[in-house]
Amino acid sequence: RRCLEFICDNEKNGAYLPPVARGNAGWKTYMDLFYYVDGDAPTSNQGFHCGALMAARELSLGVSESMITRACGAYAGMFNASGGYFPTSVMRPEVFGGDALYGEAISFAAFGRKSLPDDLVLKHCQHAMKIQSPYGIRDVAKANGDLLEANQYGPDNPHGLPPERAGGYIQRGSWFFCDAGTWLSGLAHGLDPQTVDSLLIRRIREELTHVPAFNESINTRTGEPVGNILYSANSVYIWLRAKIRERCGITGP
Repeated sequence: RRCLEFICDNEKNGAYLPPVARGNAGWKTYMDLFYYVDGDAPTSNQGFHCGALMAARELSLGVSESMITRACGAYAGMFNASGGYFPTSVMRPEVFGGDALYGEAISFAAFGRKSLPDDLVLKHCQHAMKIQSPYGIRDVAKANGDLLEANQYGPDNPHGLPPERAGGYIQRGSWFFCDAGTWLSGLAHGLDPQTVDSLLIRRIREELTHVPAFNESINTRTGEPVGNILYSANSVYIWLRAKIRERCGITGP
């Protein structure tokens, strides 16, 4: 109940707006070191926001159907129609959001309810297929998939990213659960199952090339692991794929 109060206190017209944290523009999404100005609504948060409201309704905490519908509508409204993809946030529509569908996939697996229209998810997936790096989808990127320059990274950027760091972690790296969330959300919305499996297999192969384990992220320029090994967030993958396939009536290996 306290979590729900916090969420609702930070919602505007269905969109979750992260409060100011740690005195700078970071720490507002799971991608902690990417920067968003106050009042911006990051797209990745919105998928989890929709799922949180679904959970609260299931727990009989007073969430109405209209509250969920409004949150889902805000999520769909973040789509960059001219570019054909979900951006990283409302105020940064020129930046592709590689993590935009992870929460949508989790919410569908948990509650069997789509947060977004099929056509928007499929357009985003098609765009991601065209622009992904050889080592997976970049968590943030230019609309054409290229690396962001340091001065596009965000306001008050303390890193002053040198060129050799570009491509890793939040510096435009690839996180397995973002790729998995993208392709499995696509599966839930009608993307061909064989295409989904081929994309997942390709990404898993890259994940295991240097270390026989799942990593926090991998560098999208070199393919090398970045951060922690045996990264725990990736453990949701087996459940996520199995549950979405079950909800879609897909059988077989």
